[in-house]
Amino acid sequence: MMVKLKGLMFLVLVLVAVTGCTSNDPALEDLPAPEATRNPSQDMKQSTAPADPDPTSDVIGLHGYVQNLYKLDKFIQEKNAVQRIVLYTIEGDPIFYTLEYTKEGSIHVQYDTRKDHFGSKEVLNYTCSSLDRTEADNRLAYELTDCKDGYSESGKISLIQLDYQRFNKGKPFDFRFEYGVNNNILILIDTREQKLDVKVSSDVNKSVSDFQLREKDMKLIYKEAVNQGLLWDQDNNEETVTCNKKPHESYKLTLYKDDNTYPYEWNECDKNNQNLTILKNAIMGVLQKDKIYEKITEDMLYVE
Repeated sequence: MMVKLKGLMFLVLVLVAVTGCTSNDPALEDLPAPEATRNPSQDMKQSTAPADPDPTSDVIGLHGYVQNLYKLDKFIQEKNAVQRIVLYTIEGDPIFYTLEYTKEGSIHVQYDTRKDHFGSKEVLNYTCSSLDRTEADNRLAYELTDCKDGYSESGKISLIQLDYQRFNKGKPFDFRFEYGVNNNILILIDTREQKLDVKVSSDVNKSVSDFQLREKDMKLIYKEAVNQGLLWDQDNNEETVTCNKKPHESYKLTLYKDDNTYPYEWNECDKNNQNLTILKNAIMGVLQKDKIYEKITEDMLYVE
């Protein structure tokens, strides 16, 4: 379910123990180091430390893993909000970026290193023209561009980078997804078992063995699982929200990568798991375009 901050910090401690204070992680190289020529913001209260990272509202980046990335997409689309991004250093200290659209359409950026024990402990302000989202076959990047107020000659601030190739090593990615109404399973797709079950009517099920999605569709679902921060160990012990709506949709999802299993369960009343809902929509979008599934749904029209 929703990534817990304690899970994040546990992973930080493990990484520190293994790697020490140096790393070749490209995500860390993107963290900008304050330059001596930059002037701390004069309109910030330097004595007020930033609030601790909030896993329900912040976009959190931890050495190539990202939580709540969909919030950054929403920020780009709406252009009238405030969004905080927390990026962890290799030592486990948070660096805070607070982005806010101005009336003129530019982005005010507050860069806060006061909780970085090895940093300059400053609050700096910049103005950037835009936040760009660039997606390639093996990479997704978010970058602030045309940043002024003494940031750097390039005028760019790299915030988030996801390297899909880094995650795509080892055994293939598979998943099992169950879609139900009032906890009655209507659709089951299992790519590991190559199985598709569809409940055509109250007493008729259609089952397909040797069912496979196209490679490009599996890649799309895999990339979305990475984007939504669902392919790494986290605290999934939250209880499923009780849904009193009748009827209501319910979902079970298990992701398989290498020798790891990532189980999730939620329903349409659970608004705290938008990342899972985004992945669910990606899976259903792919399935609804599958020719075998299309044939099953066509046959449903003739079932009383």
